Amino acid sequence: MGLFDAAHLITRQQSDGTVLVRAKESYSRSRPDLLTLVRALGPTAPRGAASSLSTMSVDSIDADVLDRSQVARDEELRRIDAEGGSLASFAAFHQLASMGTTMSHFPAQAEATWQQIREMPAAEDGETPFPHAGVYAIRRDDALLHRIKIVSVMLRIQHDPQLAAGDLSGVLGQHTDSARGAFASAAGLHSGYYMLDAYIGPLLGALSPGVWGFAAHRGRGPIIYSFGRPVSGTTPTAPDLLRTISTPGAHSATEFSDLPASAVPSALSWWSSRLNELFSVVSDPAVFADNAGDHQAAAQLEAILSVEQLFRRVTSIQVNYHDLNARQVLLFSVLDTVEKLAGRSIETNCSSVFARKRLQSLEDRIPDEAKPILLPRARRAVEALEELQRGFFILEPDGRVLVEPSTGRAETPSAAAAQYLKMLRNATHGHGPTRGSIELSRTLLARHDGLVPHDVALLAWLYMLDLLAQPDVLRRRLSADASRPPRGI
Repeated sequence: MGLFDAAHLITRQQSDGTVLVRAKESYSRSRPDLLTLVRALGPTAPRGAASSLSTMSVDSIDADVLDRSQVARDEELRRIDAEGGSLASFAAFHQLASMGTTMSHFPAQAEATWQQIREMPAAEDGETPFPHAGVYAIRRDDALLHRIKIVSVMLRIQHDPQLAAGDLSGVLGQHTDSARGAFASAAGLHSGYYMLDAYIGPLLGALSPGVWGFAAHRGRGPIIYSFGRPVSGTTPTAPDLLRTISTPGAHSATEFSDLPASAVPSALSWWSSRLNELFSVVSDPAVFADNAGDHQAAAQLEAILSVEQLFRRVTSIQVNYHDLNARQVLLFSVLDTVEKLAGRSIETNCSSVFARKRLQSLEDRIPDEAKPILLPRARRAVEALEELQRGFFILEPDGRVLVEPSTGRAETPSAAAAQYLKMLRNATHGHGPTRGSIELSRTLLARHDGLVPHDVALLAWLYMLDLLAQPDVLRRRLSADASRPPRGI
């Protein structure tokens, strides 16, 4: 039971030989402590807090990255010396410097980076550009990795008759001979739990095409350097040769507002606390028990993979600001994932009426201090969805959209736009109606101008925030799914 103890899982042996397992925080009705936010330097940092950054390393994870980062850091420094620097090259250099610094020297490295951000040349008005700069970290407890590993162990037992019978020879041999280890089920699909890179990316991209900071990832999580304000994350000309290939992007510029000093620490506090709750849900074996009380390891693994897929694809939408097509395809993938996790259809999620209700829920749940980072793009997603509705240029006298001429069925512009986006989702396999939707698809194509606002893709951000804000809803959904008998077996 040592692995369960390390995972902060409470076990109870029953008289019939079975073992009851439950997350410590669920058992004691306390807050999970899988993640800890560290305010190291900056507006809200306690005195001397930077020294706690020395706990962010894990030798087994960082060892390989350390050497490669040092080489890359030196190359980046030579390039800056030769070509001159920019804010992007500054961030890239200090990102590599942080990843290539031993933990004993890390607090000093972090403070040096912080000081250089604060001492950047003043603008023409004489004001320092980044007076609210800060350094933060989100530290992962090892218990989270142990919980994820237990899922792989249980899945291996269920699919390996030799191991299930108590014969460990195959497992021991594989553990010795393979770099992957004996319990590597889908390990490459949930690697973000190690350094949390998958889970901090969307927050750093929350103001895309602007960024408010950058992260350096270490073995126990990211160290986050905040500028304290948004700066442009794009360049007016192609930054590399691949970007000289034309792709359709945004039709209008995005304006940024200054952030109050409390915005970044408040957003990080909300984000880390919500991640804590989310990880507690997907890592708790008790959530994934069937009606007989048996643990469904496959169902738990699928939930873990779906959550990571959601976060990674939201990040990809944010960083592909220049590519409308890529953003749309990724949005459709996210909407499918949200349907799996939340149990809501694509028609519901693409309704502007429903999206606005979810936005209002977030307005009520997110602290005012964090809203300037977390909510601008969620608001823009709803506005873009409403803009999409205005693309219907053939309307009925009552303002509705005729979607089925043979029966006279008409829908509100909101419902018709949701059907339109569903049609485009289906068209990722090629345009043309699916069985039973010939009339609907062709009618929608005829009545809409085909202009899909660039920021419709930000629905992915809206619904990821909504998922984070309601971990109890996700817990109930996953528990209900696990209790149902699997179909198709």
